[in-house]
Amino acid sequence: MRTRIITRATGNSRRGIALLMVVFVMTALAGVSAALVSTSLFRHASARTAYELEHAFEAAQTGVDLALFELQRSTDYGADGIGNASGTLVGKAYTVTIDPPFAGTGEYTLRSVGEFAGVTQGIEVVVATDIRLGTGLFGANSVVLNGNYMVDSYDGAAGNYASQVSGDHANENAVISSNGDIDLGGDAIWGSVAPGPTGTVTGDTTTVSGTTAPSGTDMVFDPLIYDPPIDSMGDYSGTSTMTSGIYRYHDFAMSGGTLTIDGDVELYLDCEVSFAGSASIVVTTGSTLRIYHGGVGEAHNFDMSGGSMVNENMDPANVTLFSATDGTIDFSGNAQFYGLIYAPQADFSSSGNSEVFGAVLANSITLTGSGEFHFDENMIIPSFGADVYSVKLARSLSTP
Repeated sequence: MRTRIITRATGNSRRGIALLMVVFVMTALAGVSAALVSTSLFRHASARTAYELEHAFEAAQTGVDLALFELQRSTDYGADGIGNASGTLVGKAYTVTIDPPFAGTGEYTLRSVGEFAGVTQGIEVVVATDIRLGTGLFGANSVVLNGNYMVDSYDGAAGNYASQVSGDHANENAVISSNGDIDLGGDAIWGSVAPGPTGTVTGDTTTVSGTTAPSGTDMVFDPLIYDPPIDSMGDYSGTSTMTSGIYRYHDFAMSGGTLTIDGDVELYLDCEVSFAGSASIVVTTGSTLRIYHGGVGEAHNFDMSGGSMVNENMDPANVTLFSATDGTIDFSGNAQFYGLIYAPQADFSSSGNSEVFGAVLANSITLTGSGEFHFDENMIIPSFGADVYSVKLARSLSTP
């Protein structure tokens, strides 16, 4: 006979079980709540860290941008050496150093550390100026040489032109190029002539020492935008000396007198520019001149046919004319010019016995008479108002 034992819950035991159930549920809920809070705090901390890292990186990038700006302008804006910079912008701090110390165009390593809310990020960037011009005379639409113009080349890094002359010319690396046609007269061309992909070379090609094969692709140069950084100082005429600094005039006409450049000068000209009589610009030894020529909605011409520009350095790298005009640039007469003319929208002409050392880039080029053009093989493509630095390497930099 089986005996079935039946246990019945009394009132006290039922209350005990209920209490245990409540405790169990509360404990479980507390665990879930703690997990949710922990997850929320983790996500919040992760979001904060990502936010701070992003802003620290932006600060480091700001340092690189400022250092590059100093390199491009060859100007020490922070009085701590070109390429070095430090400061704070909207709560973000940055410190950037350059290695080796800046000593002109070349290759440099920039190391920038940004800091925001105690979090740091570092960037290391290697930059260099190695984009060489590759052409001495470039006319986007056309190049025309009439008369007995002589064109050759020399290496400005190896000394002045005269030291490299052998016989009646220097090197044979001149390059005359266009995206269109090139028309030659009886000119002596010590180098190559390269019309556009569908262009042709007309005239006497027997005087060309190199090739006359067309280019494989068009050359493209962005148009310049004239954007002066300071207000106009009024009109300019007469005789004066400009020391290192930035100058701007809305009228510039010299019928005589001498403008002496003594230092590193940036000259912004909003207007038509003309030289007449004995007017001249003299760039003293060790000085540099960058002329920015433009205007708003008008084809302002630049006429040097009645004056001269004397570069005592005899180095084209010391003088640059950046012109945003779609008018004309005339360097005729007996002028001797050392420099780079960068005017992709303008029509450039030179006639008479003028002698140009350096390079010319324009919309069209016309050379007539018995002048000479000597391409400096060492010329580097500049941007509007600055040297061009290309980034060779960029990587993260370990920070403490």
